[in-house]
Order: sequence, then structure tokens, then C-alpha cells
Amino acid sequence: MREETNNTVAYLLALKRYQEGGGASASGEEAGAAVARQPEKRRSPRYACQGSVELRERESEVRSWAKVTDLNLHGCYVEMTATYAVGTNLHMKLDVSGYQIRVSGTVRVAYPLLGMGVAFTPDSDDDNSRLRQLLYVLTEPFSVQGPASPPSRPAKAPATEGQPALLQELQAFFRTRPMMTREEFEFLVSKTRTL
Repeated sequence: MREETNNTVAYLLALKRYQEGGGASASGEEAGAAVARQPEKRRSPRYACQGSVELRERESEVRSWAKVTDLNLHGCYVEMTATYAVGTNLHMKLDVSGYQIRVSGTVRVAYPLLGMGVAFTPDSDDDNSRLRQLLYVLTEPFSVQGPASPPSRPAKAPATEGQPALLQELQAFFRTRPMMTREEFEFLVSKTRTL
């Protein structure tokens, strides 16, 4: 358990340095590989996001605010330096992509000076509905589509002299979509090899 925690902390520190422009380091890559070997414990897939959260312990009126960096149907990861202890029960108000959602959560894992993982349940049916809508938005293309619309295909990128075909295809893909699955990436790689 201690080795798993050390690997996770090393990975999170390397990820934070990378996001701040420090680039990936060999130790971050090694830590990432160690964390990747650990079994997935989440009940539903998580999605990267950018938002904020207001946190309050259940028996307190003292509030704190932090940054939400990923989210799923059952919890989120919160970046903050002064984390709550594992097991702390919280009232939370998420604000992500224009959706405000109230949830009741419990801290499951805490990394002081980095952040914490919180498992939660929406406070009402309306909050549950807004959470599901938000997750739909985080996983769908940027263009507005009805639920029955087929997913959009990446547009063909205009040929730009000096750019490899794969880079052009990736640029075209991310003009219309926020995320790429492994299968979509492998498809683009195989497609550009035949060009």
C-alpha cells in the first residue's frame, strides 16, 4: 500500500510539473508506468475537465475552494494544497462548464500539497440529471448534436507543407472533439500510413 501511495504521489507531481510547462521527466514516466500497472478501482470512466468546487465539512460553515481536474459519475479529483483527511464527509458545489451541481462526498484519498479524490452522490434528482448532462458534454464533440445524431467524423485537414499527415489529421480531429480514444488514434495512424 505504501509503495502504491509513493508511486501515485510521484506520478501526480510529475503530471503537475508537465502541466506547468516543465516537460515530462524520466521519473514521471517511470511513476506513470508504475501507476498504470495498478488495477482500475473506479466504477465509471473519468473525464478531464476544468472547473471549481466549493467544499464544506458537513458539520461546519467554513468553506474552501479548489480546482476540479477530472470527474465521473461517482466522484472527482480536486487539486488543493490543504486537503481534508481521508474519511471526511463534505458538502460540495461543483461548477464545471457552466453546470452547478451539489453533491455530498467523502474523501477517499488525500495527497497533501497536491489534492484529493472524493467519492460523491448528487444531493437531488435535479443534481443527478445535471451531472449526467455535464458528463455527456464532456464526452461529446463540441458541435451541438441531438442524442440520436451519429457521432461526427473528423474533417480532412487542409494540406500544410512541412507537416506530417498524422499531425494534420490530429489537428483536424481536435477542432471538433475534446478527447480521443485509443481506437480513434490507432485509426488515424493507420489511415495516415496509407497516404
